[in-house]
Amino acid sequence: MVRINLLKNIAVQRKHNGRFPRALIIAGGALACAGLLVLVAVRGYPWYVAHHQTARSSQELQVVKPDLTPSTYSNSNMVEEVVKEVSDSRLKLRESGVLSLPYEQLSFAEKINYEFLFTKNVCEMLARTIPGGIGLKSLDIENFQTVYAAGIGPSKDLIHEMLMSLKSERLTVLPPPYSFIKPNGRDGFRFAFSCKTEFGLNLTDPFVDLSLASILSRERLPDVLASFSRIARQNRCSLTKGISLVSTDKVGNYYRSVYQWTGAGAYRDFVKLVAGLYAEKIPFAFKHCSLVAQTATKVMIDAQIVITSKE
Repeated sequence: MVRINLLKNIAVQRKHNGRFPRALIIAGGALACAGLLVLVAVRGYPWYVAHHQTARSSQELQVVKPDLTPSTYSNSNMVEEVVKEVSDSRLKLRESGVLSLPYEQLSFAEKINYEFLFTKNVCEMLARTIPGGIGLKSLDIENFQTVYAAGIGPSKDLIHEMLMSLKSERLTVLPPPYSFIKPNGRDGFRFAFSCKTEFGLNLTDPFVDLSLASILSRERLPDVLASFSRIARQNRCSLTKGISLVSTDKVGNYYRSVYQWTGAGAYRDFVKLVAGLYAEKIPFAFKHCSLVAQTATKVMIDAQIVITSKE
């Protein structure tokens, strides 16, 4: 590596006549000028720095950003586009007549309407998909989202046909072990199926009221409970225990009251009860409902119902 030695001494030689060489005189003059410039720079540097810093600060203070930065504009537009897209998608779904969204994605008003129609939708779906010869031993409806049933059938092919019909409905049949077909000794086959419902909200249904203008006041709750008991008796569903309040939660300006009740009757009587509540627009929603067969013509009913009211 080649190095430049900046500390090397340079010998000064005189000419034969005793005078300094012209080049050295010029170099000396240059050094003197350089020394003077350094002195001026040292003395003047603080003033220069202070002056220019003040000027630069003044210029920076005078700079006004009249608008948002491009990155802020980009983020703002992105959020606006996402909100617009979601709103447009929901509007298109509403215009189609069916709001095909999962239960948890529905608004509060949409959930109230969806809940009222849910058990009716389940009963109608079972009527379409369960053929004659299939017997249900139990049926559970849970939280407006799942349906579980167990029973027996004379042949594996008939049960398989039922499961295929279920898959053509607006629901998802869960795979084994949640749904299965197994031999039942000499009594054919036993089965169970678990479904995640995807009914959506039928906006064309005459009961649907997204404005919630038809919600009753809390003072009317005794009348609603009395109407429920009347419709149950009319459809031969006996109440083995009185209706009891479990809990009440306030959601905004509304109250969500959960009641427990047990009863008994034939399955077709339970279906008529649900249809009767719908026909008279009694605002009952079955949050939980368990039906267990006792005999060929009698099922025990254990249910929790939700009634939404306002002040």
